[in-house]
Amino acid sequence: VGSEMCIRDRDQGEVREADYLMGQLLFGRSRFEEAVEHFESVLEAIENRRLKMQLVQCFVNLRQFEEARRRFEALRQEGDADLLSTLLEASIVSGEADELWLADRKEEAQRKYAENAEILDRAAQLSPMDPNPFVERARSLFNQAQRTGDPILLDDALRWLARADEVQVDHPDTSKVRVAILMAKNN
Repeated sequence: VGSEMCIRDRDQGEVREADYLMGQLLFGRSRFEEAVEHFESVLEAIENRRLKMQLVQCFVNLRQFEEARRRFEALRQEGDADLLSTLLEASIVSGEADELWLADRKEEAQRKYAENAEILDRAAQLSPMDPNPFVERARSLFNQAQRTGDPILLDDALRWLARADEVQVDHPDTSKVRVAILMAKNN
């Protein structure tokens, strides 16, 4: 149903479509703080797992990892892990790892990066015909290479992109990450 999705308040039958659509628009424009307000307004009226995941992603993008983690853990209690929730968890862990790295807590960060890799591997197992877990694994390795200066990670990232290509040729994110990796290898 996509952007035509109409979310209704079960008690009063009021349409929350305006808040939903405004939240989607703001999210798409990377205005996450404003999107949070609209998503929370909708979620006051209805239960919607996908919208809750999008709200968590807002907090990740705002680098508010404690809030993202808190809401993700509540979301996890509501249902089984699927590809989207697993990728969302990887996004949270990656952000937490980055924060630890920036705080010069390298050993803890390395453990989080390893946890992120395990989560992305699990995502690939959940949906082996979806290129996104492979692309995200490559992106994660690229980011690690940027931080550590380890060129071997760039080769590992390219191998993960090759796996994404096996699943879906010409995926737009694969191309973007590949260009970034190849540019880094040439520098």
